Formats: sequence, C-alpha cells, structure tokens
Amino acid sequence: MLLAMSPASAMAGNEAPKFSDEQMACLATATKEYLTTNAQFVLRATGKGTTIMSVDNTIAQRRLVEGYCKRWAACLSSNVKDDSLRETVLRGTFAGCLENEAKSDEEGQPSEDR
Repeated sequence: MLLAMSPASAMAGNEAPKFSDEQMACLATATKEYLTTNAQFVLRATGKGTTIMSVDNTIAQRRLVEGYCKRWAACLSSNVKDDSLRETVLRGTFAGCLENEAKSDEEGQPSEDR
C-alpha cells in the first residue's frame, strides 16, 4: 500500500515524505490486522450464501475502518514533533483514509492508498 497523506512537509508540497522503519512497521501491522479482521466479516456474509451483511456486522465493519484509519494516521504522524502540527497531520490523514476507504467500498475494491 502506498501512502497518500504524510507529514507536514509533504502536505505542504515541499518534499517527498520520509518514513522511518518504525512507521512502516506500524503501518504494516495495522494494515495486516485490518485486512484479516475485515475478511472475517466478508466470510461470515458469504458463508451464509449471501453477500449482504447483517446490520450489526455492517456497524462493526464501519467501526473497524474507523479504528484502522485512526491507527494509520497515528503511524504516519508519529514523527511530527510539534504537538499542534502533529494534530493537524493526524486529522488530515485520518479524514483522507476514511474518504479512500469509502470510495473503495463504493467501487467494491480494496483501497491501494490512503
């Protein structure tokens, strides 16, 4: 997965984002856990011979996406030292992630980047 949102310098268009090994490991762990859990929702729906999830599973899946986007944003903003700037990066990255997940859900495809 590629990264669409990044630290402040990249958000300002000044330079390409630079991510630490720790950030990349954080992203990899968050993504793996998200994909594994999300697949369980799909398997439950399709295992019953339908592609429609229950209301409770739909709500749980949305909460999963929100939690994933929160982790994703925290991973990407972890190297921003200034508290105010880190909050701005966190909010923008979180919103971008939710938007990308919503678009990929509409298209029926997993998102390639946040």
